[in-house]
Amino acid sequence: MASGDRYDLVWFWKQNDSGLYGRRQDHLLRALAASPRVRRIVHFDRPIAVRDLFAGARLFDRHPLHRHENRVLLQTLPRLRRRAERGKLTRHTFLYADERSPLLRRVLPGADGYVEFVRRTLARAGVDPARSVFWVCPRNPSFPRLVRKLAPALAVADAIDDHRAWPDATPEFVAKAEANYRDVLGCCDLVVTNNAGMREALAEFRSDIEVVESGYERVDRDSPCPRDLARIPRPILGYAGNLSARIDVALLRGIAERHPEWSLVLIGAARPDAAVHALADLPNVHRLGVRPHAEIGAYVRHSDVAIVPHLDDALTRSMSPLKIGLYCAAGVPVVSTRVANLGPLADAIEIATDAADFEAEIARALAEPLSPDRCARRDAILAAHSWESRAERILALLDRASERKALRPPAS
Repeated sequence: MASGDRYDLVWFWKQNDSGLYGRRQDHLLRALAASPRVRRIVHFDRPIAVRDLFAGARLFDRHPLHRHENRVLLQTLPRLRRRAERGKLTRHTFLYADERSPLLRRVLPGADGYVEFVRRTLARAGVDPARSVFWVCPRNPSFPRLVRKLAPALAVADAIDDHRAWPDATPEFVAKAEANYRDVLGCCDLVVTNNAGMREALAEFRSDIEVVESGYERVDRDSPCPRDLARIPRPILGYAGNLSARIDVALLRGIAERHPEWSLVLIGAARPDAAVHALADLPNVHRLGVRPHAEIGAYVRHSDVAIVPHLDDALTRSMSPLKIGLYCAAGVPVVSTRVANLGPLADAIEIATDAADFEAEIARALAEPLSPDRCARRDAILAAHSWESRAERILALLDRASERKALRPPAS
């Protein structure tokens, strides 16, 4: 594969939620698919067992599309029927029957059929593994075997979030995550990450990790206010993102209790944590559930202040909060806790030193509109750090990796 070639990218995501939340891989996929230097992208969500696909789905809820598990199920089914195989970017999911489903094993493959599934899917798409780039987002236990069996021209890892740092990670989980990082990063020709903290966390496995920071998206600032948001009393403090282990739940509860006149609107899936779910018991806290990423900009645009109530810990130090760019692109005031990897927009938002300061910054943002100078500075930063520019950087790194690999002597 020579420098300047058009690339075939074969993408392996670590979860089953591609396209739902506007994650880094979703933006990169869109920007790379738009590049004339990319011929085709074949995308695979994580392999999933039949039981796991249906676990947690509640299609007869009052608002079924607001539930994460329902969204995953409904977007996976067309992929299983090959309804998502049109266009430059195609999406696929390998469904298998595990040992818990002996009857299904008669009609579905087992987990060991994954490599053959990938091989057949690529052949149907007209993609030759030997002339393609395999791209993985660790943790992904299948990737080293795929590289060994299918021998791509290049193998690339984009390491985001240190899974070993999750607060509820058991020693067994941490050991598996560590072994997987070692295996995946060891079989790759190029490793990139989204921030310096993650590069430092993985330095024991690779010393040549490239930092490619995430880009910023655009938001339609003329979008109408969503109907469910319009019914909520103002002022509205908006949060868009999964309510996961990175959230400072105590900070949110304190703000809601001390300011019953403020409406706290939370958009996104929630982890199974009693403290998170108990927030919704407060009368001024409104959990709206999951929304497609394409709709999130309208919710943020019509919030009075957008907030980033993240903890500062080992987990968040390996993350880069994409919501900062979304919030600023929507043109609203932004208040964040002091966390790592806020990126170039850090000087264009309000960063609180502690809980009291976080509350005071929200009150100040509600009282004082954004100045024209701050808005202009934000917009200039957003334009300079687009996802398209990140895609160009990645393509340049692929060119360099291709040239390096071509200069290596063949393995004996």
